[in-house]
Amino acid sequence: MRYILFFLSACVVSVACSSANKTHNWSDLESVSVTQELSIPITDIDKETLIADFSGLTVDQAGRILVADTKSQKIHVFSPKGAYIQSIGRSGKGPGEFERMDADIQVMADTLYVKQNQMHRIDLFDLNKMEHIRSVTIPRKKIGGISLGTPRNLYPLRNGNMLISFIVPYFLKPKKDSPAKQFTISTIDPRGNFINDHLLQQPTLYPTDQKIVYQASRSMAVYTNLQIYPNTFFVADPKGSGDFFIGNSDSLKFKKYSKEGTLQSTTPENFTHS
Repeated sequence: MRYILFFLSACVVSVACSSANKTHNWSDLESVSVTQELSIPITDIDKETLIADFSGLTVDQAGRILVADTKSQKIHVFSPKGAYIQSIGRSGKGPGEFERMDADIQVMADTLYVKQNQMHRIDLFDLNKMEHIRSVTIPRKKIGGISLGTPRNLYPLRNGNMLISFIVPYFLKPKKDSPAKQFTISTIDPRGNFINDHLLQQPTLYPTDQKIVYQASRSMAVYTNLQIYPNTFFVADPKGSGDFFIGNSDSLKFKKYSKEGTLQSTTPENFTHS
């Protein structure tokens, strides 16, 4: 493949608030539109630079494009016009090195945040100097004797704190009287100390028996008793206010919470959007 394609999209979600109750008018959600398409010729990249995989992407305040390469365990940095600048990090377990880094990299102000789930660690990089700042260990916490589980999502906040979601997944359908596993959102400080270990908790979704029907022009197949795994989605305000949204893959409904974990609004029963 001669070109690596980036699609830079602008998503404007317009939220109308009433002065009385500050609730959302969900019908005001606007469509996503592509504002720029950027192609980067491989011939423009130094032959000494090894790019194995483009798994995650974000943009910093200067418009530079940061790409997570989860195969070579590096972050590649491109100019706003697509010129290759440099890479950040390398494979390893030391400070500023990555082992199974998460593709979902985040930027807040002039700092890059890279999470490593298996190592329970977050590495911070100064994007002005392109240097490693520090590594933050995510504590292995238990609530009521039950582990929070694996870190899943990371969202840095303006004040330096971080929102982190944890999940204890189901691999099999739970037994009738077994305790529910949890999806947890926590807040930690810049040094990795818990500020609130369960800002929000809800049961982890578990597989349910489903039926799938596949119909072709002259045939039909019916698959029964399939174990379908619903998923929980957690997205925080990209501006770092601390507000966040929760949604499930088996529904069009989602909820907005404040940084204190208070429910602010929910999509209405008749909400549909195409």
